[in-house]
Amino acid sequence: MTQTGDDNRFDATFADPGAIAKSCSRCARPFGCGRDLPSCWCSDLPHLPAARIDPDTDCLCPACLAALTAEHAATRDT
Repeated sequence: MTQTGDDNRFDATFADPGAIAKSCSRCARPFGCGRDLPSCWCSDLPHLPAARIDPDTDCLCPACLAALTAEHAATRDT
């Protein structure tokens, strides 16, 4: 699987000991989810509209969420 994001963001997602270990629903790469923390890496990205989120999947890794955010921005700007 080809990684589409910054390597450092993957390492940083595990930096907080309170992060939950998850596997990306899109690429299966492991990452740290900060859902239960005061702040999570994903809050730094623009929010996606509900229509762009598949309710049958779990979280995405930093690279896949950034790619989905970019895809949404590209389709919105055309």
